[in-house]
Amino acid sequence: FQPIPLRNTIIPSYITIDTNVILSLFKNKGESQMNKKTKKYKNHIWDKIFKTNKKL
Repeated sequence: FQPIPLRNTIIPSYITIDTNVILSLFKNKGESQMNKKTKKYKNHIWDKIFKTNKKL
C-alpha cells in the first residue's frame, strides 16, 4: 500500500493500438490481402504479434 502515488501527473500513460497500425508496423511480404480485409483477419493479426489467446 502506497499512500502517496509514484506518478507526478494525472495524464493517462497508455496508448491505443488498432489493427491497421499493427499491420503497417509488422506487415510481411504477401500480407497485403489482410490490409484490405482487416475485420476478417483481426484475430489472426493480433494473435500473431501479441499472445492474446492466453487468459489471465
